[in-house]
Amino acid sequence: TVLLAPLEVLKLRMQTDAAAAARGAARTLLHISRHEGLGALYKGLAPIAMRQVPYTMSKLVVYDQVARLAKSACVGEREHLRPCAIVLTGLVAGAAAAIVSHPADLLLTRLCGSATASTATSVAEC
Repeated sequence: TVLLAPLEVLKLRMQTDAAAAARGAARTLLHISRHEGLGALYKGLAPIAMRQVPYTMSKLVVYDQVARLAKSACVGEREHLRPCAIVLTGLVAGAAAAIVSHPADLLLTRLCGSATASTATSVAEC
């Protein structure tokens, strides 16, 4: 998560700020560091953790439960799931994880998006 935070801030800035997108990734990182300080690259650390933990947990739990259900319903004599069942199980787990993590993702976008788009300085202000 500590390594992910600057990249997440960079991604959000490039998505929400046309000037940042025009500068490119390396120049946008330098611009953020110079004009807002290195702390700005870690501004979203708490929301990233708040998003990543429930996302990962729900994805693993849903995948496990759906895979067990698919095995009991479809496998029969086979020991492993078919590739199409594995893909479907992954899709269901990913969709569930996205739904669970969406509120934290919105906080992250509001906190780390364009420097001028939001005056929020902490998760509590979002």
